[in-house]
Amino acid sequence: MEDKKIVFFQASLGTGGATRSNLKIASLLAKEFRNVIFVYGNGTKEAIDLVPKTINTYSLSAYTPFQSLIKFSKYLREHNPDLIFGGSLQNNIIAIIAKEISRVKAKLVTIDGNPPTNPQCEVTPKSWTY
Repeated sequence: MEDKKIVFFQASLGTGGATRSNLKIASLLAKEFRNVIFVYGNGTKEAIDLVPKTINTYSLSAYTPFQSLIKFSKYLREHNPDLIFGGSLQNNIIAIIAKEISRVKAKLVTIDGNPPTNPQCEVTPKSWTY
C-alpha cells in the first residue's frame, strides 16, 4: 500500500448519487492507498454511516458553501494531500477555488455527471484533472 493522501470533498454529505459514486471510487482507492479521506462540510448520520470503515472521514462543520470553501482551504493547507476529488458542480467549484487559495500542489480531479436538462443537448459526463 502506498502512503499518498487522497481527499474526496463533498460540501454536503447526503445519500444521493454524487456521494454514492464518490464512495465507490474511494472504496476502490482505499484498497491500494492507506490514506483515503472523505472531507465534508456537513452531513446526515444516515449518510455518514454509508462511508466504509476503510475510509476516514473529516467534518468541516460548515453549513454554507462559503464556510466550506474557507474551511476546506485551511484543511488542504494543513494536510497537504496528493490528490483531491470533487464530484458535482458545486463541489468541483469549491475544490478548485480552495486548491488555489491553499496553494497546495495536489492534483485535482473534477467529475460532473449531470447532463443539462435540455433534451436537445447531447452531452456526456466530463472529468478533468488540474
